[in-house]
Amino acid sequence: MIPHWNWAGSEGKPIKVMVLTNAEQVALFLNGKPVGEQLSDKYQMATFEVTYEPGILEARARNGGKEVARFDVETTGAPTAIRLIPDRVNMAGDGQDAQPFTVEIVDAEGRVVPW
Repeated sequence: MIPHWNWAGSEGKPIKVMVLTNAEQVALFLNGKPVGEQLSDKYQMATFEVTYEPGILEARARNGGKEVARFDVETTGAPTAIRLIPDRVNMAGDGQDAQPFTVEIVDAEGRVVPW
């Protein structure tokens, strides 16, 4: 599901949301309230216009009426820390080995801040 859900200053404005799934249909919810539901297309994303308000935007994918997947994006707080995630735990220790890290900026609750 794209995009992120941090749009401070855009409250009340429409945001284009795209959900990619191979399930038969997808339903979208904002803060627990239904936004809409669409049949999925094999080659295109389900697209919704969602009036922005901070919170949790959740997509629920269904096959035959049964939920088969769920994904959400959430409005985060202000950046408060940098989190470094190593690619692996063990290194050769021979002076030649290099270690890639993923760098994330997170809020006070540990959620990745997208901007």
